[in-house]
Amino acid sequence: MKLLPAGLSCQSNSTVSPSTKTDEELDYNFVGTAICLHAEQKDVVWVINTGATDHMISLSHCLTTVTYTHHGTTGYCIKLPNGSQEPVTHIGDVKLCNGLVLKDTMVVPDFKYNLLSVHKLCKDNNCIAIFHDEVCLI
Repeated sequence: MKLLPAGLSCQSNSTVSPSTKTDEELDYNFVGTAICLHAEQKDVVWVINTGATDHMISLSHCLTTVTYTHHGTTGYCIKLPNGSQEPVTHIGDVKLCNGLVLKDTMVVPDFKYNLLSVHKLCKDNNCIAIFHDEVCLI
């Protein structure tokens, strides 16, 4: 995934070529290149992703603070693994049940997964993540 700069229309697909891969192939390529487990924030399931650069969620009501709200026809977009672009409607912080904060989480309503970026989590919360075959310790 790639965050596209503000000001580009999410409707413009002139440089995006559609993918011919199946959903299963895209899912495998998308999360199969990183270690993925689950974390919980109330009723939200997170995919812990070592390859993600940013946190992303589809539910704006999970944000505890909002630092950006999409207005107008242009704004931030992300490019999905299938080549499509989706708008970022909000950016803010999400507080997990254990007290850790996911800073600058991007809300993408049509996104299929809720991604927790291990790099960003560790950097923003001054912590480390240790992975074992059945558990991730933060």
